Amino acid sequence: METPKRKRLLLDHVQKTAIVNFASENPKNSHQQIANHFSALWDLPIKRRTVGDIVANISLQESEVDTTCTPPRKRHRSAQHTDMESALFVWFTNTRAQNIPVTDEILKIKAKRFGDELGITDFQYSNGWLLRFKTRHEIASKIISGESAGIDKKLIDDGRSKAIEAMESYDLDNVFNVDETGLYYKMLPDRSLCTADSTKGIKKSKDRVTVSLCCNATGTIKLKPFVIGKSRTPRCFKNFSVKLYCDYAHNKKAWMNSILFDDWLKSFNRQMKRMRRQVLLIMDNAPCHIIPPLSNTKVHFLPPTTTSHLQPLDAGIIQSFKARYRKYQLNRLVDCIDRKESATVLLNTAIRYVKMAWDEVSTETIKNCWKHSGLVPRSDHDNVLSVDDSPDNHDDLARLLTRVQDDLDLDPDLRLTVRQFVDADKQTEITEVQTESDIIDSVTSFDDSETDLNTDDDDDEPPHIPSGTEAKAAIETVMRFLETSDKTTELEIDSCRIISKKISEIITDNMRQKHISDFFTKLQKQ
Repeated sequence: METPKRKRLLLDHVQKTAIVNFASENPKNSHQQIANHFSALWDLPIKRRTVGDIVANISLQESEVDTTCTPPRKRHRSAQHTDMESALFVWFTNTRAQNIPVTDEILKIKAKRFGDELGITDFQYSNGWLLRFKTRHEIASKIISGESAGIDKKLIDDGRSKAIEAMESYDLDNVFNVDETGLYYKMLPDRSLCTADSTKGIKKSKDRVTVSLCCNATGTIKLKPFVIGKSRTPRCFKNFSVKLYCDYAHNKKAWMNSILFDDWLKSFNRQMKRMRRQVLLIMDNAPCHIIPPLSNTKVHFLPPTTTSHLQPLDAGIIQSFKARYRKYQLNRLVDCIDRKESATVLLNTAIRYVKMAWDEVSTETIKNCWKHSGLVPRSDHDNVLSVDDSPDNHDDLARLLTRVQDDLDLDPDLRLTVRQFVDADKQTEITEVQTESDIIDSVTSFDDSETDLNTDDDDDEPPHIPSGTEAKAAIETVMRFLETSDKTTELEIDSCRIISKKISEIITDNMRQKHISDFFTKLQKQ
């Protein structure tokens, strides 16, 4: 095994120059951020001090060029066709993030395709150009060749060791993990979603959103869920304050992209700054995870293909969240079946369930999953359960699932187990993977406003808005129901009284707005 010192010696002049150029082009990035960038890019354990030494000795690096037996190389040579190279680099970054091997020949073929799309006819895609392209974009030769997509235990162990090393300077309260997951929020519990061809039974709705969750290692801080949908303002958002439940954004495919992630990350950093915390944020290396300069947040990337083994949210936290969401969904389905009503889950209802399910993921579950990932050490008396043995896998979810499938009279071949139902959307795309045409558009146009997104791109109709009288009657009904149970507490009755008082205040405010003087004011304006 190579020692860390030997790995540092592998940095050749081209790599050192790439670090110097990157540092000069990104003056706001710290040496640690630069080290993290090139560590992930080259798969080398580059330390902050190494970057500092290289940047501090620019003159020495320049002199090294003159002492070599090769002709002096220009430190920076601009590209002849910047749009083509920008498109090629975006494609290369997205491809490598999917752990797909890329060779020099593939790069030249893709470059010519992008060149043809951009109308470039007077250019030779030579080996010399390719070498300069890789130098300009700090692409090391070692990551161009093919590599196995299989999970290497040594890679997992090294990734775990590096993450633990990064966590050493932080209290566990200040170590966070963020991850995205897809959610089919209208999905019915039958197997039709899992088959490629059509099957008999109820057609499953594939309406989906992406949900981003973030929590710290002790489970004491769970950030508000970040939900990404397809529509800017769905019909069901009328008279619905989405900010009460989550942060909401939209794009055409309900995917996380670099723009939305940048906004979320800056908001996260502002929250940490207000709380006067210096924190470590652990995440995977998805293409959209591009890190801007941050004042109170240091980011640590997990190695590619290891996140299912090392990421705490993937170790059972997300599954616990989804199990609770499915429980709310099935309860609603049972109620609708009993009332002989449509069981459609509107997006606003789904967002309520997302918030409620996330709130119910316990501190113990979060701690357990951090220990299960190996990032937090276990004590001798800890009994770290596997995901399947977790107490969050409630038996009542299985009973609900059985009842719903019985009520829907599903064919036995279409029925799902609890695990299949909870994990049915596990493999959905959650981050933006750009096609060649998307990449061309991104390098030739700066208009990212999604003006083609309208406010009525779904079939969800807003529910009936109850009147003040109906709302007061409903809360009084709830209070009478709670009063019949010996298990009801005084706090729960007091909460109902607070809600009743709030309803009365809203009714009074609405009556004030309809004063007779308002009527005359409107007539004068006409």
